[in-house]
Amino acid sequence: MERNNNIKGFETILDITKYLKEQFASLFQRFLEQQTRIEEYNVIKSLKNTSDTLERLVELMGKENKNKQSEVDLILQLHHPIIDFLRDVCNIKYNFYITSFKDLKVLLNARSFESINSKKEGVPNGYSGWVKIKDKFKIYIY
Repeated sequence: MERNNNIKGFETILDITKYLKEQFASLFQRFLEQQTRIEEYNVIKSLKNTSDTLERLVELMGKENKNKQSEVDLILQLHHPIIDFLRDVCNIKYNFYITSFKDLKVLLNARSFESINSKKEGVPNGYSGWVKIKDKFKIYIY
């Protein structure tokens, strides 16, 4: 077979050594990139499996515990993504949950966030906004 064969001429052994080093470096770089992709794939696969399991558990709990829906709602409220976001932004070290917009306003006001005028501060339509000044920086929450 004479197709797709790389033919390279060399004049000295140093040329051969340099060429092989470049080839090995390229192959090693490709190997490292593939290893990173494999790790990313495994993390995504694990997250999907966990998500599927949680979805089935919630569905099962919902079917079996229709009269205990408030407990299921509380679990979902404690683990809602906004809770983790607020915990980080507001530096909250304890568990909490939000059941209404009023709860969110009270929490942010207690953490020195001030409600901002939507039109003046460029808050997107349909959103509410808060701001807090910390170390000469403004922290916005919409």
